[in-house]
Amino acid sequence: MLTERQYGQHHIIGRALLEINTGQLADVSNLQEQISHLLHQQGIPAMAQLFEQLVTADEVVRLDRVVIDLGVIHPRRVADEFIPHLIDALNQTLRDYLANRRIATESSLTIAQNRTTADGEILLYFLQYGRLPWWVTTTDWQNWLSRWQTAMQNDTTWQEPVRELLNNPTVRQRLVAQLPENLRHQLLLQLQPTWIGWAALLTQAQQIIQALNFDRRSDRLNTQAWLLILAEIHSDRSPTRPLPAAVWTRLWLTVLIQTWQQETTPESSPSAINRQPPTQQTEYQPRFSQIAYQRLQTILTAIPSTTRTLWLTALDRVLPLAVTQTTTSPATPESEPATTEPTAEDRDNDVTPTAETSEATAQNQNNALTARTNEIVNKDELSVTQTNFSSQNLTPPTLFSRLNSRSSILSPEEETVGIYINQAGLVLLHPFLPIYLRSVGLVEEGCFRDQMAQERAVYLLYYLATQQTDAPEYELVLPKLLCGWSLDEAIAREVELPATALDEGEHLLQTAINYWQALKNTSPDGLREGFLQREGKLTRNNNGTWKLQIERQSIDILLSRLPWGLSVVKLPWMDDILIVDWI
Repeated sequence: MLTERQYGQHHIIGRALLEINTGQLADVSNLQEQISHLLHQQGIPAMAQLFEQLVTADEVVRLDRVVIDLGVIHPRRVADEFIPHLIDALNQTLRDYLANRRIATESSLTIAQNRTTADGEILLYFLQYGRLPWWVTTTDWQNWLSRWQTAMQNDTTWQEPVRELLNNPTVRQRLVAQLPENLRHQLLLQLQPTWIGWAALLTQAQQIIQALNFDRRSDRLNTQAWLLILAEIHSDRSPTRPLPAAVWTRLWLTVLIQTWQQETTPESSPSAINRQPPTQQTEYQPRFSQIAYQRLQTILTAIPSTTRTLWLTALDRVLPLAVTQTTTSPATPESEPATTEPTAEDRDNDVTPTAETSEATAQNQNNALTARTNEIVNKDELSVTQTNFSSQNLTPPTLFSRLNSRSSILSPEEETVGIYINQAGLVLLHPFLPIYLRSVGLVEEGCFRDQMAQERAVYLLYYLATQQTDAPEYELVLPKLLCGWSLDEAIAREVELPATALDEGEHLLQTAINYWQALKNTSPDGLREGFLQREGKLTRNNNGTWKLQIERQSIDILLSRLPWGLSVVKLPWMDDILIVDWI
């Protein structure tokens, strides 16, 4: 990749191919070296000056391919004529492209955008793949958040594509996990301007969580609140559609009650109640429903009267059996209707229980609602952050290693040019990773204990390379690959990593240094800066294997004394081989 930065602009050439007809020239290798030197020393600065003249600072122009003919140059005049011929031919070709402003109907034509539109396109790319396009140079997360916020405010071209993307559960997961809440609110209101009541509903849901003292589950419940509302945005529905408050409150209360039931079930297991004898099940479930119903009714009296009826109606429909079994309940003034009426679709889906409703019918209604909630939640589930790695919080290593090991989806551009990554030198540590992850309780018998363990492993590998414990998803490409996590699968942010696991990571780096005696007195930070934090390019071969190319530096002479192999990496939980080319 050839890059040049001038005057605040950044220009990138992904790949340069020179085809030279040398005729009967004998010293071809010397000519090749001479042209390569000219291109890097004089050609790149000269091209950068040309690009500055052709486009403004607030414009983004991308061309998939540019072919130019430099004409005939005598071998003896290469030093004097190669660069002028290059710039003249490039100038003529680019001016032709830019004058016509042809939008890409063919792969080689121009894509020209203002910077705001380009930033919106980058947001779409990130939401879809969890990475940034190859032609993006800055990786500063706060910078991107600011630019995306500006794009949302000043441009609308991103809106319809985002609606389409939100049909994908992975995109919804990524949006909730990666974007801060203020940006989520802005995005939601740009897509659905009439949903101004959403912020109040979310605040009330958070108040309910606090009243129940569900601090340990608050992040999960807040995440599910967002996933449920995003699932209501459809590309085939009008932006003026009213807020589906009735549907959302019922679905979210279902998630809340399921979570509550799991917390109070013996063994604290979601399936524990199903393992109890039938008599205990029949005794426990009605009792829990009554307790939950009465407690939530009391809490909901503190909700503003404008939306209290909405919540109470939703509660009656989520726990229909408890409605008839509860002898006392707070009165709800009939003069206080919910501010948001359900849509026609909502009314079709709602069934209001009456005194004549049989227990079987009520149970069927509740089961149907639970099934719909589970469908959304299971599709959109992000793992719950916990800090304890002890075995009591981890599921047995059954078939989990295959849950998140499906083939990664790459963009068309990535299939062609690959993925440019940082921390490419992390592959140096591959012999130590299984031992390390097993020692911190994340791996057993060659499998991750559960999804949370696999997720933590991704961040621990990132820590090994950077000494940072959190990162935007686009920085985690290689850690994902080394942990068998699909590259396009969303991953949570701010996963807590215990100090003991971080200390063990520092010990791993020191152990690697001790084995690699050529490093002598190098510190763990020296290993990070010298070898682990390298730029590289990851490509997928036709047979499904991966290839990682890392550009060689002068310090890499020490690799000749590396006491373990590096050319092929295949950890126990990885589906595909990673071939390393430290060129």
